Amino acid sequence: MCTFRNYTGWVFSGIPMHMHVLITVNRIWAVCFPHSYRTRHSTVTAICLVIAAAFYVHIICLPGVILDALYYRVPAETSGCNVDTTMTGQKVWEQLTMILIYDVPVVFMISAYAVLCFKEFHRREAVAGLVYSVVTLGTLGIKIKKKKAKRTGFLVLTALTISVAVCWTPYEMYFTVGTFMDIDVPMMREVGFTLNSLQPLLDPILFVITMSDLRKTLLHCLHFAQVH
Repeated sequence: MCTFRNYTGWVFSGIPMHMHVLITVNRIWAVCFPHSYRTRHSTVTAICLVIAAAFYVHIICLPGVILDALYYRVPAETSGCNVDTTMTGQKVWEQLTMILIYDVPVVFMISAYAVLCFKEFHRREAVAGLVYSVVTLGTLGIKIKKKKAKRTGFLVLTALTISVAVCWTPYEMYFTVGTFMDIDVPMMREVGFTLNSLQPLLDPILFVITMSDLRKTLLHCLHFAQVH
């Protein structure tokens, strides 16, 4: 049971992080390389990326969990059901996992959002200046209209980036400091754990708030349930 607990604790906490990374990658692809996104993105591509991200998390996390189960397991009665990282090899694995699975995704998502904000700002300026001329028979009329930007993807990414920054960053900072400096800050642990626990509840709410189609579908379902 300890092995299963360690497996789920390391892997299942890393996979949601990388699903958020894929959402960010999707937006970067769509905004920075629109032609490639339109021609190459598909449901199959999305599924393959999700599988690849989950496989990557397993490749990084499983070695430490397996070695702990085979060689380094300490009695659960005295030390709890955790991966023992006091050995040199396991300590290096823990630090590497902390960087690759938890720290890099947070830094990447926040940095990528800054780049996308820059691109979105210039895109909206370009869209605002776009005009269409409509020539009608018998008269020369010019109809000027602004092209409405598709903001749903950017709004979703904005909400999720705020969620990551608020709910994950304190938690990752606590474990990063503890992993590399062997310092325990109880207040940071409690705050980080509380915010991190709220994150699975916030994501569905943020999706509903930022995605109008999903919001309309949900309201329709609730109305249908009340009627019947």
